[in-house]
Formats: sequence, C-alpha cells, structure tokens
Amino acid sequence: MRTGPARAAAITACMLGAIVLLASCSTTAKKPAGGTTATAPFSPAIPARSLKAPGCSVAVAPARTLAGVPRVMTTVPPGPFGVITSPDGRWVFVSDTLGVTVLRAAAPGSSPEVVRSVSLPGGQGLGEALTPDGRYLLVAASSDTAVLNVADLESGSPHAVVGALPGGAGGAGGIEVATSANGQFVFTSQEDTAAVEVSNLSRALSAGFSAAGVTVGRVPVSPAPVGEAVSPDGHWLYVTSELSSSAPLPGPATRQRCPGDLDAAAGDVRAIDIATAEHDPPVAVRSVAAAGSSPVRVALSPDARLAWVTARGSDALLGFATSRLTSSAPALVADVAVGSAPVGVILVDGGRLAVVADSNRFGGRGAQWLSVVNLRDALLGKPALAGQIPAGTFPRQFALSPDGSTLYVTNFDSSQLETIDVTDLIKAASG
Repeated sequence: MRTGPARAAAITACMLGAIVLLASCSTTAKKPAGGTTATAPFSPAIPARSLKAPGCSVAVAPARTLAGVPRVMTTVPPGPFGVITSPDGRWVFVSDTLGVTVLRAAAPGSSPEVVRSVSLPGGQGLGEALTPDGRYLLVAASSDTAVLNVADLESGSPHAVVGALPGGAGGAGGIEVATSANGQFVFTSQEDTAAVEVSNLSRALSAGFSAAGVTVGRVPVSPAPVGEAVSPDGHWLYVTSELSSSAPLPGPATRQRCPGDLDAAAGDVRAIDIATAEHDPPVAVRSVAAAGSSPVRVALSPDARLAWVTARGSDALLGFATSRLTSSAPALVADVAVGSAPVGVILVDGGRLAVVADSNRFGGRGAQWLSVVNLRDALLGKPALAGQIPAGTFPRQFALSPDGSTLYVTNFDSSQLETIDVTDLIKAASG
C-alpha cells in the first residue's frame, strides 16, 4: 500500500531521475441540522515585510489543550486518507484502502454512519475533490484518478464509478487532485514523477476516458509534489513539492540540526497559470518560492490573498501573500511553529483560524494533535498558537461541512474519522 514517498529510496531515485479541500462546490448547499457557524470572511491586512523560509526543526511548539471541544471517533476502513462532504452536507466520502467509503452525516455530537464502500480501479483512494457543480467526485490513486457520480454514490448504485483518468506517461504516484473553476480540467499531483498531470474531464465524459485529448500533458514541478489549491477566480493553481529541485538531499546522520532526518530537505510552492496548463502544460509555471522543509499541503484564505502551507519538516505553518507569490516577489509573510510533522490544514471561522494536523508521522518528536492557529496574530508576528485538540494516530486530511459547522479529520493509522463541532472549537480558541 502506497501512503507517501518511499522515503530514502524513492526520493533519491526521483532526484536522480528528474535532477500538495481542494475544489469548491458552487451549488447551493442544504444546511444540515445543527445550524451554521458561517461568519463574514476574514480579510486581514497583508504585512509589508517578507520572511526567510525556515529550515528543518526538531522542536514541537508547546500549546494548551483546548477544553470543551468534544470529539466523536468513527471507525472506518483502514488507511483513511482524504475526506470530503456532499454539496448538501448529508454525506461524507472517505478515501481509504477499500476505495471510497460512504458515510451518512449525523447531528452534532453523534457519529456518522458507515453505509458502504466502493472499490476504485486504481486501488487505495488518496486525495479527493468535487467538481464545482457537485456532480462528480474525483479521487486520486497511484495509477489514475477515479471519477465517481455523486448521486450514484449516495443512492448505492453499482455504477458509481464512471471511469478513470489515466496517470499519463511514466505512470504512478497520483496523490492529490483539483479541478479548474469550470470543472472542465483536472490536475493530479504525481508524487513519484515530479509533475502535475492535466486531464480534460469534459472530453472524458463526452467521448470516453480513453479518447484522444483526455490526457493533456504534464506540468513539470520539483520532486514529490503533493498539495494543490485552485484560486476562486480560476486563474492560479498552487502546488507544493517536498523537495526543491535545487536543494541537496539530507546527508547521513551528523551533528547537523536535524541529524539524518529525511524531512530536512528544502521544498517549494509553485504558482501555475491554469489557462496555460490547460493547453500547454510544460510552460505553465509562473513562479516558485522556498517553503520550508517538506511542504505538503496548501489552503487558500477566503479572499485568496493568502496561501497557508504546512512545512512538515519545519514543524511550521507558513503564510504566503499570493499577489507576491504569483509575481515572483518575496512572499512569505507568516511563520508559525506548530506540532510535530504537520500535514493537513484547513481554515475555519471565515478564515480567522487554521486547524493543522500534527501527524508525527515519522515518530519520536511529539504527540499527535490538531493545532489551532489564530491567523490574525500570525500575520502580526505575535504568538499565534491558540491551542491544540487531541487526535487519533496520524491525523492527515480535513473537510468542512458546507455550512461550516462540522470539521472532519481522517486519522490514517488508527482507522478513524474524527468529527468536531466548529462552534465549540471557536469558543475554546478564543477563551
């Protein structure tokens, strides 16, 4: 089962051979029971300063445990990776070793109900995205990107899997997926081949998944690309890569700051012009910026003026001003120390708070938590870690219900879906 870079061997091979909540839904969502926590979007002033990207870290930021934030743990099939909700919030789709598991959402404080699992052509399901119209669920797998009909998933139809977008030449490594603003094109980060695969979903649905023109091409990026986020205006795709093409791999265990730590290598974040990627992928990258050690996920603020990146090897959440990032100007404006080996990140409360999955995935550096970060304080350069919430083993990805009231977290190694009431979280973080 493939769950990430095969650390030393795969990274070295990639370097030698070549030398990461993503699509939003535009349909009107039906609010589930429990109300809404939606607030006016937070649109802060962007600091004029720019910061230097951090190096690797072995420190774990101390934080208080947030009281009064009950959690519900639901057992799901092994290896839960991605999670996303249906447009109306009534269903939750979790990607795992069985493919996609469908759960019926529950009232706050109750456990979602596991209803069924649907197998995928490519095996284990990884990153997920919905098309903007909410009709199709896209699930990255190692060899391809599965396309599923959401209505059929909900009804239990045996024909939920519509087809699979090919992984392209060179083959495997798909891990995260996003769509263009109009849902016509799909972008799959290929972790093992230093590229983002571009596919024409509209063509696949109309002419067949093996038709000419379905595979558009590849956007070359640095090794081990993972996280993806599309700007609301549809102009930009932001992609993280764990290893910068210009950065050396970490050496053997020495007296360096992070002895022998494979997560110590510097990585980057790239701004890709989507219009160019749809027609001429090899020349679509517009800028690249250092993003700490092993950056793995990226989430945009509601106004898309900030890109928040988890730097797993730096134990940090980094904030980039997107207007500077897309113009190749120094763009790093916030650097917040969080827990051990952060992976997933999501914004709640109108973008005022970030929740970060402190995975501790390589062990030995601290507990596994969800860090809650006050983003206003982060941008002001003040202490910004509001507190932490206990998690299962290897918390990985997040999803937010359409009304903003419920936060879902996949705990990869403990086979759990964690459910948190966002109202309780906000109250605890402000206390």
